[in-house]
Amino acid sequence: MERRVTSSVAAARSEHGRGPAILGPDTGSASGRSAVTKPDNGVVPAASRTAQTATHGSVGIADLSHTDVRNSLSEYLDDSLSPSDRRRIEGHLATCRPCTADLATLRATVKLAQTLPQAHAPAGARARILEAARCEADAMADDDDGAAAADA
Repeated sequence: MERRVTSSVAAARSEHGRGPAILGPDTGSASGRSAVTKPDNGVVPAASRTAQTATHGSVGIADLSHTDVRNSLSEYLDDSLSPSDRRRIEGHLATCRPCTADLATLRATVKLAQTLPQAHAPAGARARILEAARCEADAMADDDDGAAAADA
């Protein structure tokens, strides 16, 4: 049986922030999703939830959304996540091709960025920055001394 999104369903989705209010070719599809531009935001198929729960001891209540995973991929690559967060990310990646593809893209981007030549500050920049910081610190100290004298 084919399920279609009706105009009333589309309007309700729009009202709750889950899709366009109108149907038609400009919305990507009747549901407002497009495989390329609007990924599923956190809906995990029942089979995936079961596999994730069985593998990682989760109760399925706090499963990560795609956005949560994608926002943590840099920390995942840098190995700066806690062990429990890392396991949760790995559990999601084991069942989610789009997030795994995003991870592969990020890895490739980091690898390419590491091949770029490192930029160097212009000659004398360090001395100018330190001098400006000293002047600012002196000005702040003078302001503090003036305020303390006025309070006395």
